[in-house]
Amino acid sequence: MGLFFQKYLLIILAVNNSFACFQLFPCILGFVLAKKFKSAKDTEKLIINMPLSKP
Repeated sequence: MGLFFQKYLLIILAVNNSFACFQLFPCILGFVLAKKFKSAKDTEKLIINMPLSKP
């Protein structure tokens, strides 16, 4: 999943740099935190609480 996530992230950043950075920053932060905690429930909470739909 990590490699796929990085490729997906690079594609989005290449397509629309500033917008993607603003939108994906919480996602990157959540992903890093999830890797640190390595807990399924923590990961689910982080994913659910990510404000990806907000402009």
